[in-house]
Amino acid sequence: MQPPRSSHFFLLLLSLLTYATASILTITIPPSNLLPNPNSLPASTHATLTTLRSSPSAPSSSSSLGTSAPAGLRLKAPLSRKSSFVFNIPSGQVQGPQSFLLDVYSRDYVFAPYRVDVDADGNVAGVWETYRGNAWENRGVEKGMVQVGEVAVVEAKVMGTRKFYEERAGFSPLSLFKNPMILIVVFALGVTVGMPYLMDMSTSALFYDSQPPFHPTINAPSTNQPQKYSGPRDTRGIRETFPQGANSRG
Repeated sequence: MQPPRSSHFFLLLLSLLTYATASILTITIPPSNLLPNPNSLPASTHATLTTLRSSPSAPSSSSSLGTSAPAGLRLKAPLSRKSSFVFNIPSGQVQGPQSFLLDVYSRDYVFAPYRVDVDADGNVAGVWETYRGNAWENRGVEKGMVQVGEVAVVEAKVMGTRKFYEERAGFSPLSLFKNPMILIVVFALGVTVGMPYLMDMSTSALFYDSQPPFHPTINAPSTNQPQKYSGPRDTRGIRETFPQGANSRG
């Protein structure tokens, strides 16, 4: 037996009224030094809002701005074309003030987690920075939030990049000189090869320094020393050139 159409219309009207009074939380990713172009993030990037008082038996629902679940469970929003995440927080399903943990999951980057407090009407009361292992009562630095009507806009913070593999540095000949053993071997080789040449040069310098200085008048050979006798001179050629009596008067 099919239910009457009036019940379907009543449920549809109730859901519209619930989402009409919902508060919208928008998480934007601004450009930064680590992430200059947020549009380069993969499509698998998403954000979640998780509360401590979750109820596993509560059903989940989806909205046009992103997949969401009733307050008290887990809200999830995919990455939009504007590099942002949009959460719908239905006020009709919030039972008193609640606190959510905002996590942004990305394949290549690590984002800082936030604490998001929501009041009983479903409005965002504040956003604070937090970290793993921190007591939930200890609130960190409050994030600046822009409130435009029912929409609260908060900027996400990139902490770093994910590295799954260690990059090995390429081989460089200059890296050998960073090894102390290589430096010791090079120094020992230089001393072994260069020390004999240094000693030879120093010995020659000492020898020349030990010699007396040279003086041209003192150290020059003497010309007054007696010459060695080499025997009688041969005068026959002189006699043939000048015969006897050639120069005598007739």
